[in-house]
Amino acid sequence: MSQVRQTNGIFAESVFTRPVDGDTLSCSILVVGGSTAAYSATLSALQMNVDVCLVQPLKVVGGQFTAQALPASDDGDLLNQSTSFSSVDGEQFAISKNQRWFRIRQRQLQPVVGRPQANPGGAWVCPITTTPVVAAIALNERLVPYLAAGKLRLIPDSEPTAVSLTDDGEDGRQQVRGVTFQAKDGSRFTVTAPVTLEATDFGDLLEVANLPSRVGQEARNDTGEAILPEQAIAACQQSFTFNVVVERTAAGQGQQVPAPPGYGIEPWLNVNEFTGDYWVKKSNGWDKKGFFDAFGIFRYRRVQRQSLNEKVVSIGDVSVINWGTSDHPEKGQCCGNDFRLGHLIGISRAERKVLIQRARDRAQAYIHYLQTHGGSDLKPRGDLTWSADGIGLEPYIREARRGIALTTIRHEDVAERFSLTKPVPAASMIAWALVSITTLIFTAISSLAMFHPTVKMSLPCLFLCQPNHSCRWPLTAWCFPPKASALPISPTPPIVCTQWSGPSAKPAVF
Repeated sequence: MSQVRQTNGIFAESVFTRPVDGDTLSCSILVVGGSTAAYSATLSALQMNVDVCLVQPLKVVGGQFTAQALPASDDGDLLNQSTSFSSVDGEQFAISKNQRWFRIRQRQLQPVVGRPQANPGGAWVCPITTTPVVAAIALNERLVPYLAAGKLRLIPDSEPTAVSLTDDGEDGRQQVRGVTFQAKDGSRFTVTAPVTLEATDFGDLLEVANLPSRVGQEARNDTGEAILPEQAIAACQQSFTFNVVVERTAAGQGQQVPAPPGYGIEPWLNVNEFTGDYWVKKSNGWDKKGFFDAFGIFRYRRVQRQSLNEKVVSIGDVSVINWGTSDHPEKGQCCGNDFRLGHLIGISRAERKVLIQRARDRAQAYIHYLQTHGGSDLKPRGDLTWSADGIGLEPYIREARRGIALTTIRHEDVAERFSLTKPVPAASMIAWALVSITTLIFTAISSLAMFHPTVKMSLPCLFLCQPNHSCRWPLTAWCFPPKASALPISPTPPIVCTQWSGPSAKPAVF
């Protein structure tokens, strides 16, 4: 391949592989999806000298950090640990080398007043934030040598439509042989591989293949977890959000976002739910944080700043508006651009399309509300989201369809109040990522005590990638070969699905 180029975080058209109608491609590992996990799995395989086909719905790689316009890391306690006489900096041991490199590179690409800073964006809720474009540039850089060498074929603008399965395993389990995709131009092509990884944001490959899976909240008898209800609740799913990137401008220089149709009328555009202030209830009353205050909504997910002082909010600062629910002394519970009137998993594609549009309209409505209620000096930064209006290309997804695992990590296995009375099974302390191609084995080890009780291991024997939040929780690096006898794998494993259902937690290692 000629020189691999990128502009504003997007690879040049010549970099992409564009199969023609009817093509069949083959590779060692097929990664399906545009999530952060898809990137994580792809990079890890490439670094072990395995050729990969990455097929995703957009041109930009990176999922949450890029297409979903949330390049922000909510770190666990270990990762937040600082260097002292008795402790080591969390970034030196609680994340992988690739994650550490990613953070360092982001800081280099987005200095503040010419100086790299630990938190370039200076958000008050996130230890490190940058713009989506900076995140994309950094992520792309790691892929460049593999694209140039032909080890990676990056196929954008495509969605899976069919999965080829066989029943030739000795234990009768279905084996994935290939996946058929449809590109945006209507052409169809197939990719075959010994190993296929499910890394879509919705877990759609499980649904397409009609493989055993669960949606929403499981029942108690599904997992044996006492904390779960007696009956499964499929509609019990986390909200999703279209994030919006905006800049604080000088007085009178804001660019007003128009109200969407149905503003103030449709229930998902209810302006009475919106607030531009963050109210905190204290023992002696309410404390108001204004929109541009040091601990207000603007700086909550700020991704670019002008001042070395993190608490200063300046003209020219850029923020991702990503506001959920918060209490208000007069309105009760308010909500920002989170969309809570519907769920995306387990419904038809037509229904999903309607809800996604409503969620996008809500994000637009919230920005319009902010601009007409004290935040007029805002302008959308579409150049940072690859969209015209500063709204993310895709919604920020917190939950997906999950494969039914051979082993389930339960609340009882990891919660402190249970571990004090009985030993934690060794298998419950390890979440493995496993791929078998001849002698190739990947393994990921996680701090499971930090996971939500409904974390699921993969179907039926692989655990490689998770859709989002690659820096959300402290995870160790890949690669160490466990004893083969301890791994419930078949020589030609089927699809991987490792969606996480938890309070905004779907960890991924890269």
